[in-house]
Amino acid sequence: MNQKEGLDYFPMECVTDENIKLITAEFGLQAFAIIVKIYQMIYSHHGYYCEWNEEVVLLFAQENGLGRKKVSSVNEILLCCMRRGVFSLSQYEQNGILTSKKIQEIFLAATHRRKKVEMKKAYLLVKVAHLSENVCILDENVDILNGNVITLEQSKVKESNNTYISTPTLGEIQDYVRKKGSRIDPVKFFNYYQMRNWCINGSFISDWEAAVDYWDSNEKSPAQSKDQAPGGKKAKNQFNAFDSRDVTNSEMQALEKMLLEK
Repeated sequence: MNQKEGLDYFPMECVTDENIKLITAEFGLQAFAIIVKIYQMIYSHHGYYCEWNEEVVLLFAQENGLGRKKVSSVNEILLCCMRRGVFSLSQYEQNGILTSKKIQEIFLAATHRRKKVEMKKAYLLVKVAHLSENVCILDENVDILNGNVITLEQSKVKESNNTYISTPTLGEIQDYVRKKGSRIDPVKFFNYYQMRNWCINGSFISDWEAAVDYWDSNEKSPAQSKDQAPGGKKAKNQFNAFDSRDVTNSEMQALEKMLLEK
């Protein structure tokens, strides 16, 4: 009989984490729902992590009624989660998984009565000295296919019709923005095209510096509204129809109740 890995239940805090509140304020209530769904994946499958690559995110979007077109938006939310520490950026980049120290602590607390709990050494974020005696650490090589993991910082080379196109790192974009005195946010620019695989309408961007210059030429002046995007159009949340705004406690509690009753 195979040993149970995941959990049947996981705790939902009454007071939502400040970082999750900020992510929800930026992307809308569906971002909160996505985070909860990912928590369900993590705790129910391996208990303290889940794989995350192009195939997984595609299935995740389909199973949750988001559709293929929303994959880039899901990844954009995940980027924000890793930037704010909800999930570990280093574990994602190195091993292609979603986890965090807090997730692992919850898993260990929930499994302390089990006779044996197996955890991979490469995935550990908690100190070994703090582990219970029932924890068996698996010291094995983690083999990740680089083609499946969505790299966040590493400079990549893409192949299209036998033509190799180099994509920039965030550092290269920041250097170019400083050199040109551009007004754009280099992090926002990098995340925008990284989550779109450096493509526009199915074609790779061959000149990212020109794209930076174009963004700068359409950048709003200080007198323009904060709700206005480059190009003069009102910015809309890419993931849902909700405008980015502060979320009330009653709305958050109602959404949590809806998710838990499913």
